[in-house]
Amino acid sequence: SELEEYNIGLDFGTFRSLASIHTKEAIIPLLPKSNPEIKNGIPSLFYYGKKNGSVLCEEVTIQNLDIDDPSNVVRSIKMDLQNESIVLDGKSFTAQEIAVPIIKKILEYSDDALLSTSRYKRSNKAVVGVPVSFGTEKRQKLIQILEGAGLINPKLLPEPCAAALYYTHIHPNT
Repeated sequence: SELEEYNIGLDFGTFRSLASIHTKEAIIPLLPKSNPEIKNGIPSLFYYGKKNGSVLCEEVTIQNLDIDDPSNVVRSIKMDLQNESIVLDGKSFTAQEIAVPIIKKILEYSDDALLSTSRYKRSNKAVVGVPVSFGTEKRQKLIQILEGAGLINPKLLPEPCAAALYYTHIHPNT
């Protein structure tokens, strides 16, 4: 039978990220089935070192790689999207070069979780929660990053609205 296609909701978090879909039956968090060690979302961290190259931080933990300098770990890239020169172990990166692989990893894990259901697949469309403090420039940069990761015409939703929508779905009679 053919898989039902769903747009995803994406929380590109400052420290952890997670995607989900909303089917007719339920909201399904898309936790990585191939990596059960990640239970509370995917770390939104990025590491670069000459010894290991570019590595997403959950892989650093899983592979137990030796991080020679913790200052080569980028934390909270979401809050630094306009930075055009982030230097890690002597190599310069743009925020987009760091954020796109993180988003791609989230989408990869989402696909993995959906395929394990044998019922659903992800479309290339998404709604993404953003901090209320994001102005037009940061929103545009985030859209470019999401499109660079393969999403088509992503929609942005202020995080308080996303929380309210989730709450009213879970508690419809309140």
